[in-house]
Amino acid sequence: LKEHSEEDSHSGSSNVDKSSGTGTDASGNGSTTESRRTGSSEDDTQAIKNALARQETKQVFRLRVLVILVLIAAATSISVTIYFIIQSADMEQFQLQYEGTANKLVDALQLALVDMAAISGIAVNAIVEAVEEDKTETWPFLTMSDFQERAGSARRTSG
Repeated sequence: LKEHSEEDSHSGSSNVDKSSGTGTDASGNGSTTESRRTGSSEDDTQAIKNALARQETKQVFRLRVLVILVLIAAATSISVTIYFIIQSADMEQFQLQYEGTANKLVDALQLALVDMAAISGIAVNAIVEAVEEDKTETWPFLTMSDFQERAGSARRTSG
């Protein structure tokens, strides 16, 4: 029946009464195949609509997944870029701060060494004078010659 109805629809020789669903073919015989064809074409239309809807739903889902992946990739790349920029800036700041603190420490140690050198110079003089053979004084009752000049020089040197 389906082949016959398709031939009739292509040849144009079928007269169909749209309201009753009956038709006549080329021989004039009444046929009720039109109601079946209408029902099946509605089923076909519905099946096509369902297939298109499924296909569109898949495409929408794929698009959503793609958008989510693009957003994740953008967020990751921005985060990594910011991390490296901040890490680089922090390393530069740390390096500058480290060098400044190290220079202050070296300067303080140099001043301490100057002070220690001046004090040790006085101590060496005291020991040398205490060891001299002609001195009758013993440690701690020792007087140094030119103590005020040596101490003043050490005081000026130490700052």
